[in-house]
Amino acid sequence: MKIYIADQIIEIPIAEGAGIDIVNNRLFNIVRMQIDLANEDYEKVFGHSIEEWVNEKDYVIAHTSGSTGLPKEIQIKKTSMILSARRTNAFFQLNADMNALLCMDCKYIGAKLMVIRALIGNMHLYITSPKKEPLLKFLHHFEGKINFAAMVPYQLHHIAIDNIESLSRIDKLIIGGGSLPKALSDFITASGLKTVIYETYGMTETISHIAIREMTDVYFNALPEVKISIDERGCAQIEDQLIQKGQIIQTNDIIELNEPNQFKILGRLDNIINTGGVKISPEIIEDKIKHLMPYQFLISSMPDAVLGNKMILIYELNKKDDEIAEKIKPLLSSYEMPKEFIRVDHLIYLENLKIDRIQSRQYVLENLGSSH
Repeated sequence: MKIYIADQIIEIPIAEGAGIDIVNNRLFNIVRMQIDLANEDYEKVFGHSIEEWVNEKDYVIAHTSGSTGLPKEIQIKKTSMILSARRTNAFFQLNADMNALLCMDCKYIGAKLMVIRALIGNMHLYITSPKKEPLLKFLHHFEGKINFAAMVPYQLHHIAIDNIESLSRIDKLIIGGGSLPKALSDFITASGLKTVIYETYGMTETISHIAIREMTDVYFNALPEVKISIDERGCAQIEDQLIQKGQIIQTNDIIELNEPNQFKILGRLDNIINTGGVKISPEIIEDKIKHLMPYQFLISSMPDAVLGNKMILIYELNKKDDEIAEKIKPLLSSYEMPKEFIRVDHLIYLENLKIDRIQSRQYVLENLGSSH
């Protein structure tokens, strides 16, 4: 196995079938040296995540993204991470000496699992900055093929818009940390790109993804030994017999169950907007219109004297789009139709590059309101 970071090569000789203890021992001194030499924050974060992996504790600390409230720390068993990594490697047929790309923040579970997948699978791991366009600089120094990579939708969006051809250097790409916009999926499909792109479903509490769908499919399929059910609120319940046997993880994700363990995400219960006594899921509206929106946007609300809350659409663009209402009106009911369309230069994003719904809405309420 080799780790490539900041134009340096860290070679870790690992015999086939070597146990994780051997891997850990060989990593320890190498990575401590790397932390001392690091120039960039992402290098230091990666180094500290490895240092945490090889310490004497049986768990690592991960951070929830904060998309539904304040971010929080949780403890994740290392044995559970190994099981998750092995399942993913088996599903995607990842083998020794393949090339994997890490371009996400190692504070979050998705990035941590990319490291463990490479360690467990004896793959070569290439590490680059988790910025919005991670391939731009990296591909100037790398001439080969990346067999497996993971990104968030925000990164995929910028790569597809700026240089979609660069994605052809990746065989299999998984997208997590947020939903994949249909307009982006359609754009990539129309380009004829051969890279196989998957959207994943999971969260920190499930130790990375537990369901996957190909970009062109409608429904997610649960991974082996994962059972999906619906509670009385219409929200997903997850039971993972491999990693968290006997536990049921309760989510606030509203889903439509097509077949056993095959589902579509409709929205989040936390984000429901009550407008005039009608409860509306903003994600359902976003899903209906996203193929018409070639830029970042979200459906939100602001206080209204008559309705209690009125629907608004906030979009990120450098100039006003006067045609939004006309484009989306045929697709929405009167209750779903936004009453205002608010342009901002920049939406507010979480550290993992998801749109921060709470802070973006707050910014509009405090700074723009109806004066846009």
